[in-house]
Amino acid sequence: MNKTLKNLLIQLLILTLTFVGIEAVYLIHQTSLPSGLTLLRILLFDMSFAALLMTLAQFRFTKITKVILVIITLLCAIYATAQLGFITFLGNYISFKNAGQATKVTEYIIEFIKFLKPTALLTLIFPCFYAFYQIKEKSEIKLTVKQFALTLMISLISYTGAISTITSDSLMKIYKNPTFIETALREFGTQRFMFRDLITLMIPVEEETPVIEVITPEETPEPMEPVIETIDYSRNINDTLWIEAKDAEEKENIRQLDEYLMSRTITDKNEMTGFFEGKNLIYIMIEAFDYIAIDETLTPTLYMMQQQGWDFNNYFTPKYSCTTGESEFIALTSLVPSSSVCTPNSYSKNTFTNSILTLFKNAGYAVTAYHNWEDEFYDRRELYENMGITEYYNIDQMNFKIIQGWQSDDELMKEAIPHFINEDKFMAHIVTSGMHFPYDMDSTLGNRYMNEINAVYPDYDTAIKRYISKSMELDKAMNTLLTELENAGKLEDTVIVMFADHHPLKTSISTLVEYTNEFDRSYGLNEDKTPMIIYNASAEEKDIDTPCSTFDLIPTVANLFNLNYDPRLYVGTDIFSTDENTVIFTNGDWISTYGWYKASESTFYNFDDSNPASEKWIENQNKKVSNAFSTSLLIYKTDYFKKRDWITNPVITD
Repeated sequence: MNKTLKNLLIQLLILTLTFVGIEAVYLIHQTSLPSGLTLLRILLFDMSFAALLMTLAQFRFTKITKVILVIITLLCAIYATAQLGFITFLGNYISFKNAGQATKVTEYIIEFIKFLKPTALLTLIFPCFYAFYQIKEKSEIKLTVKQFALTLMISLISYTGAISTITSDSLMKIYKNPTFIETALREFGTQRFMFRDLITLMIPVEEETPVIEVITPEETPEPMEPVIETIDYSRNINDTLWIEAKDAEEKENIRQLDEYLMSRTITDKNEMTGFFEGKNLIYIMIEAFDYIAIDETLTPTLYMMQQQGWDFNNYFTPKYSCTTGESEFIALTSLVPSSSVCTPNSYSKNTFTNSILTLFKNAGYAVTAYHNWEDEFYDRRELYENMGITEYYNIDQMNFKIIQGWQSDDELMKEAIPHFINEDKFMAHIVTSGMHFPYDMDSTLGNRYMNEINAVYPDYDTAIKRYISKSMELDKAMNTLLTELENAGKLEDTVIVMFADHHPLKTSISTLVEYTNEFDRSYGLNEDKTPMIIYNASAEEKDIDTPCSTFDLIPTVANLFNLNYDPRLYVGTDIFSTDENTVIFTNGDWISTYGWYKASESTFYNFDDSNPASEKWIENQNKKVSNAFSTSLLIYKTDYFKKRDWITNPVITD
């Protein structure tokens, strides 16, 4: 072996090991290591990338080339470190396609860096070692056809070997278009995901049209409890006009959406249909709402509302790319956000007549919305207008005293209430901000109630005390709301729905568990498990154990108020129905009554091993989840409800 060839192979080996070292640091931070086949795939992808870079470098392997290679390894290390930071800081991963939203939160960069685990920075050691090797290595490689062909062949063989380990169509689909970021990172490695993410950013992959999948009754596990029906709760919808529109439609993707949506099961009515019919609704998305915020002593109003209201104790808040905006978007539309963009911003010009705002407007309600900050991060005003809102008031339209940190939820409530309290029938959508992170630094609300907290929990971590202090301001806001409703004689005629946008960010799962008091935090100690409360002063308390999520809010509320709606237009399901609820997460995981499917492991964990789900049922559930993603995306891309706005006000033929 001549010296030049030997130098080339050593360069290739060192570069490959650099990438492998970066991947190793990333992988050891995961909850479980991937299988041997996945590890082999990542190794082969790393080798393929290293060989490709060496092939290109041979055109002019000089000091400048070496510097470029060092920079590439450094960028790969920074990228892997950033992914580890995002999952701990915000609770989800990020891609180049949805990174635009990150530019709106640049003030948190320093906080982001501070929050990084020191071990995550170990990725940077390998580019440093590689740079040191290049400084010590003085030899240059001269281009020959044989050497060029050798590295190119190694790259192609490694790539082919890696691709050959992708043995399922679903995994290949994720490779071609890495929409499930967590699965893509786990199965292909940070370097390959970054590469594919860039490719699909520059050359968008054509989205596949949805496939209609039907789950037959015999493939469904036996119910946990027998269902006995003595009343006909059928919900019948006349699709005549819809069918005529489908038959006349020239665009294939619109026709496929028509066919798919009409093929879905129409969820029946049930004993809870119309339970709150004719009452008012206050729909509150609470910033960073967690069980820690509910305390009998420090937040007595929240505690009372949970204890005396309807407590959905198996409720999850799936987090998507721009957490707050997309949680609100789900709560307003019950559609799966696109993984490629910040959906409420990118599709704010679309028409969403399926929204809960439009449903209440169609029912004759005065529909208004309120937020105690400006539209700095999300295009709420335009989005609300396309969802049927009557009026929207943010901090620009309300008389707020600006304080250090995020603004008072009690002041928000005092400003908002006069705008709707005197309406005959009202639906008020309120988005709070007071409990927003950070909790590890001073702020007006974070410090406001420290004396009271120290008297009850003197040994609590300071960050948790600040979070509780902010939640005490929320508790004050809810007391203000209940008092004003009672004074107006509308307390018993008003329903309050409270749900979270996400868990308290920059807070570990172990911390959430440690400081959760008497409320159950079972099932995997999942950070996405958050409170959801429906409170009405005249309704008896309930504890609801059904697995449910933000997707289920619209069909549940619409059924409780007996609104005119079509259940087929929503990803979620009425929580009180006998239909199977499926909680869908951004990484392809899902939870049902019968168990939990972990997409990254392609494994279903039964809650009851004596009543296991069949493989066919699990397969159909996965198709149902896949359909939810693909059909939601097609709805956005085609502005479907602008073309079919009348289907959101269906003709009921009961």
